[in-house]
Amino acid sequence: MSTTTSPLVEKVIVELRDLPDERIAEVLDFVGYLKAKQQREGQEGQTMPPAFRDLVTMLPETSYQLRKPIPVAVRQEKEHYLVTDDAFLRYGIGSSIAEAKEDYACALLDYFDSLSQYEDQLAPRLAQDLARLREFIDIKG
Repeated sequence: MSTTTSPLVEKVIVELRDLPDERIAEVLDFVGYLKAKQQREGQEGQTMPPAFRDLVTMLPETSYQLRKPIPVAVRQEKEHYLVTDDAFLRYGIGSSIAEAKEDYACALLDYFDSLSQYEDQLAPRLAQDLARLREFIDIKG
């Protein structure tokens, strides 16, 4: 019996393999959140509401600046908004779109800082992520 995996699952597997140990717990927490959410939706017979495209245009940290807006997907859940991206597999949650986008930006900056800290030790895939992040994020001063 053979199984196939989606391109997203394959990307997640590659990302986990190259991820620093301190970040794996964050990913596993998110997977648990998604599983619980999927079970709740299955029990209620609801499908996930459609997402709409938006842009993150500001960063919460004053020591960073955006070179260009970051495309994200925004989805309204029952009690909150979820902001995700396709490029870096980061997410943010908040009671408003603005809060969710800020939470997303914080998660993205944490990822940027982690990759920058270990820049000379990164696996090729993570080095590519850092290079792409630098297309969007600049350190001031």
